[in-house]
Amino acid sequence: LLELYGCEQWGTLPYGEAASWQVRECLSADFAPFLQGVQLRPSNSGHARSVAWPPLLEARTVEFTPTARTCLRLLGVQLDVDGPALLHRCLDPLLALEVREVPMANLSRVYAALHSMSFDAASVEGLQSRIFAPGSGCVPASSCLYLSPELRGVGDLIGKHDLQSWYPGLEDLFVGRLGAPSTLSVKECLEALLALKTKSSEDGAVATDVPKFLRLASGIYSQLAQTLQRATDGDGRSE
Repeated sequence: LLELYGCEQWGTLPYGEAASWQVRECLSADFAPFLQGVQLRPSNSGHARSVAWPPLLEARTVEFTPTARTCLRLLGVQLDVDGPALLHRCLDPLLALEVREVPMANLSRVYAALHSMSFDAASVEGLQSRIFAPGSGCVPASSCLYLSPELRGVGDLIGKHDLQSWYPGLEDLFVGRLGAPSTLSVKECLEALLALKTKSSEDGAVATDVPKFLRLASGIYSQLAQTLQRATDGDGRSE
């Protein structure tokens, strides 16, 4: 019947609690790890701030019969987890939430899954332009870093977002594919040292901060030495 009479109208039938969604917006249970437990802004709501549970079906794709899969796909239901679906059906709705409402556990799982997906150049550029940083919202890769754990806190000193503390284990995605630097330039090292000196001399600094300041200073000096060595060898962020 769907093939004979078309599915456009049937795909727009209401779905879910209070008919918040359309059938064509439904997702298989394969998407549950990315959206479960999160309330999103539905398309059928007349209120900009209203939220509803995501339109997740109860079964995974492999649990549907071939005929059922064909029917659901004709209705527009997204069954397979792929790059475009993760971007438009998971990442976009999560980033559309208020900054304080974005669930980092879900978002981290989306980024982890994106790591192994293929994208066109436009999608890569889109990802580069809106990396989520807690407290700040979406920021470009150019304002981010992905530093080693030994340098945790250095990003704050120079006004950049260190993604490693929020997305551990995803260096290949943020550095390798999205272009966030994993090292500091000479200029950034010097800025960090000056900022650390200022911070350590502030009235609010206490003796218990000294080990932290020393750890940061040691890490920055080590990074500076490595950066200068790479610059000498012709491979480094020497600016």
